[in-house]
Amino acid sequence: MWLDAIKTSKARDDFYLKWSAWNGLLRKEVLLALRSTVTYLAVGVYVMIYYLLVYVNILGTGRIAFFELTEAYIVMSLFLNILLAAPVVAREERRGTLQWLLSTPLKESTIIVTKYTVIAGVYVVSIVLTMPSYLYISRLGNIPILEWILHYALIILFGLSTLAFGVMCSSAARREITAALLGLAFALIIVFLNGSLSFIPGGWREVIAFLILLPRVEPFLAGIFDVEIVGYYLIYLVICLVVSIYLLKRKRWG
Repeated sequence: MWLDAIKTSKARDDFYLKWSAWNGLLRKEVLLALRSTVTYLAVGVYVMIYYLLVYVNILGTGRIAFFELTEAYIVMSLFLNILLAAPVVAREERRGTLQWLLSTPLKESTIIVTKYTVIAGVYVVSIVLTMPSYLYISRLGNIPILEWILHYALIILFGLSTLAFGVMCSSAARREITAALLGLAFALIIVFLNGSLSFIPGGWREVIAFLILLPRVEPFLAGIFDVEIVGYYLIYLVICLVVSIYLLKRKRWG
């Protein structure tokens, strides 16, 4: 009986210890985001680029083409997302706080997911701040609500996926600049190799085709909601986070 009581007490203590460590990490990441000039700069740039693209889109024809706007915005946000995610893990290593973080009771998966959730929250907030543009756009004529929903669904899915890739780059690098350069190189490959992979040898072609996100947006741009594409982006996101966790484990034992 007393052995069961000891085990229960130990399990409860372990739970509180892990909860306290996770709560401390979450609070640290949120406060870091709220106090960081980079966060407000990133949100400002996201919103400014969106409204600028809306203005340019309307300027020529006096109407809004949601899917042209979507394509332009996701390409621009691709580079911004990489830069936003680049410091997430690499900053800890540069400052010498990564080993301390890894010495806490937290699992690598908890660390990665918590850090990812905070920067994903920053991104989603910036997207929410662009939604009032619909009030202005709707004055130009009858805007199908489906187009508006698909527009934001694609922006959010694409953004969350590229943020996950940025976290993976950050987990692989020891410095923010290295993570940023690695991610930006990938972003350029995504843009310039969009649809033209015939020169790549067979085995690598499938791998690179999976990594290139842009061709997957075409059904959404055509106004078609494709569940398979949603699944692809979610799988892509999960794979990037799993690789990030693996890389962080290597740093713990490396």
